[in-house]
Amino acid sequence: SVRNAARGVAPGGLLVVVAHDSSNLEQGTGGPQSADVLYTAQDVLADLGAELTNWEVLRAEVVQRPVAGAPRPALDALAVLRRTAAA
Repeated sequence: SVRNAARGVAPGGLLVVVAHDSSNLEQGTGGPQSADVLYTAQDVLADLGAELTNWEVLRAEVVQRPVAGAPRPALDALAVLRRTAAA
């Protein structure tokens, strides 16, 4: 889980999460076709819950990724956080 990965990051370290965004189902290209395995950058922040107070959010957004030969890009969830203190 994201929370478990976050616990392994030392203060000053980065947590980077990149995955197909939920919006990719309707507006993007490729990726899993089940909403059950997709999420958003905001879902990543929500997963951290109360622990988010120990993090600086550098980016939390949808990014486009070109896909060769596809009529539209893939849409990815991107969350980049810096650990500010130990939990």
